[in-house]
Amino acid sequence: MLFRRYMPQDVFAASAVTLAMAELAGLSSDQVSGLRKQLITDYRGNYADTNLDADLRVAAEKVTDFLRHHAFQPPRSDEQLAASCKILTAAIAEFQKNGARKTRRGAWFRWHRRELPDRVEAAAKDVLIYHTLLMTGAIDDWQLRHI
Repeated sequence: MLFRRYMPQDVFAASAVTLAMAELAGLSSDQVSGLRKQLITDYRGNYADTNLDADLRVAAEKVTDFLRHHAFQPPRSDEQLAASCKILTAAIAEFQKNGARKTRRGAWFRWHRRELPDRVEAAAKDVLIYHTLLMTGAIDDWQLRHI
């Protein structure tokens, strides 16, 4: 390979939401750690990112904190929040941050030439943006169920 490929922000954010969903669904810390390690192993073949383990751990904690304490009033149960994560992950995968549907492109074409700075904070902001798009109806879960 002539140059290194790095993970796109939406893939990182969706991975963080997946880990948050695992924790909210009641998986043990060993199971969540195993899932994180499996995600890292799966992505190592496509992307050359460093510190992925630590960054995903922190990003997942931020997503979990946001969902538990700030996303819904009144607060929802962890089981309800885990279900919300599934919808959030689908929104990140299928829609742009402006609410427009993404064009389909394979993993081979989706990468960055440099590792993204501040991807943990960007993932937390992405979750807030997509949560807002879902709550305001700019993206509705009917669209996500019919993909």
